[in-house]
Amino acid sequence: MLYVLFELFAGTIGKTLKSQSGEIGKKLNNLRYVLVATWVVYPIFYLLGDETSFIAKIFNLSAEQSGTVIQVGYSISDIVAKAGYGLIIMSIATARSDAEGYRAA
Repeated sequence: MLYVLFELFAGTIGKTLKSQSGEIGKKLNNLRYVLVATWVVYPIFYLLGDETSFIAKIFNLSAEQSGTVIQVGYSISDIVAKAGYGLIIMSIATARSDAEGYRAA
């Protein structure tokens, strides 16, 4: 994961994103932050759902309830990540098409 983060912000991908201008550059920049944010959510829900975790003990969660927390959290994360990521990619493609002079179908 550290290698991917390096590439996204300082490596080849990061340098390529800096060469993009205007609306497309902003959307590509947002896209990499969405990727990082959605990756961070998975371990958070894993820790929240661990029945031995501090939070599970505070809320007095059983093993079954902890498992449910993990699955619901992962499901929400997946929906937000995949649908959100897809919508941003679609808006980038539309903006790039507009910038290149193509008209919408």
